[in-house]
Amino acid sequence: MTPLIRIEDLPLEDNVRRIISSWGITALYPPQAEVIKRGLHRSGNFILASATASGKTLIAEISSLYSLFRGEKVLYVVPLRALASEKYSEISNHLEPLGYKLRISVGDYDSSEEPLSSYDVIITTYEKLDSIIRHSPSWLKDVGAVVFDEIHYVGTVGRGAIVEMTIAKFMDSNPTARRIALSATITNLEELARWLEAEHISSSWRPVPLKTGVFNNDTI
Repeated sequence: MTPLIRIEDLPLEDNVRRIISSWGITALYPPQAEVIKRGLHRSGNFILASATASGKTLIAEISSLYSLFRGEKVLYVVPLRALASEKYSEISNHLEPLGYKLRISVGDYDSSEEPLSSYDVIITTYEKLDSIIRHSPSWLKDVGAVVFDEIHYVGTVGRGAIVEMTIAKFMDSNPTARRIALSATITNLEELARWLEAEHISSSWRPVPLKTGVFNNDTI
């Protein structure tokens, strides 16, 4: 298995390296390291397709730091409410100790009565983002980076249309925001990258080796 890459060996700014270290992280997986080696964590649009549990959320957090440093907002968009709750818990553990305010906003449920404009990071679903865009709040222009998680949902029957439409609407309403797209399984990576005007990284690396076999008589 490819060894992990120490953060000391990657082209990271000292303040970012210190933050990552404060999260208890001393090394990155190869797909994460590739994003950083190409400088995509600092600027530009990118789409990362890699296996489940290969650290895509972490690389989105690291990339989002640069927008937060500039006082910009970050949107993290997911296809499911349950996933929104999971990401809120995961990301807030990293960013709230740094002084950033996070908000989960999904459907009829919001984590606070304060307006979304009061928050630095907003975690939401594609359907909720569509509703937000239709109301045209002024704070949308303050979004410096948007993370489109599980972007392969664009190609699903039923949900795909709303996901694609919402992404298109957001890009139209805020064309300068960085686009960070994540997916574990994707077949049309280059096509999506062209649509998002993004560079793309695809990795088959897995944190746990995948083995195949035939199950017979309670053995593989």
